[in-house]
Amino acid sequence: HTSTLSTATLQSQSNKSLARLLEAIPGVSSIKSGATISKPVIQGMHSSRILLINNGVRLESQSWGADHAPEVDHTGAGLVEVIKGAEAVRYGAGALGGVVLVNPSPLPSSQELSYRGHTNVGSNGYRYQVVGNTEGSMPFLPSLAWRIQATYANSGDQRSANYLLNNTGLEEWSGSVYTGYKTDRLRATLYGSLYSTES
Repeated sequence: HTSTLSTATLQSQSNKSLARLLEAIPGVSSIKSGATISKPVIQGMHSSRILLINNGVRLESQSWGADHAPEVDHTGAGLVEVIKGAEAVRYGAGALGGVVLVNPSPLPSSQELSYRGHTNVGSNGYRYQVVGNTEGSMPFLPSLAWRIQATYANSGDQRSANYLLNNTGLEEWSGSVYTGYKTDRLRATLYGSLYSTES
């Protein structure tokens, strides 16, 4: 069984972590270690029982302890898929609980430069997040397309009605570069990403 989160959902709820976004899918919950760290749980299984693939590359940090969250920025993704049940078997023994696929949007085919961005602001912890994305293709080389994406988030300690929740602040930034070259006989892509967070 496969469930998906669309681009519109990912953009409108980009202030949530990946694990919290996946909770909208039936059979998926999360393990939370504090206000900012959460890991997905698919049908009761987590960590090394779940395979998380970002743009075709397996994320190895899922096998760490419960106090480590997946190091992936979903704000640059075009589609997030959750595969569970018998269909996950084709991904190997590491996908016993299920598979989370984080896929980028297709590269642009037009020769125009486009950009988009948005900002999220939250009152608890005075959190803010800035997301930017620019993409296009070269007028002199229309077969070559590219996309650059960056995210920065900052939040202070969160608070309840009567006291401050210590050690719940975070600073997070990430970026990715995605390029592709396509002709009738050749198709090649190059993708690189960087993710850093300080809890």
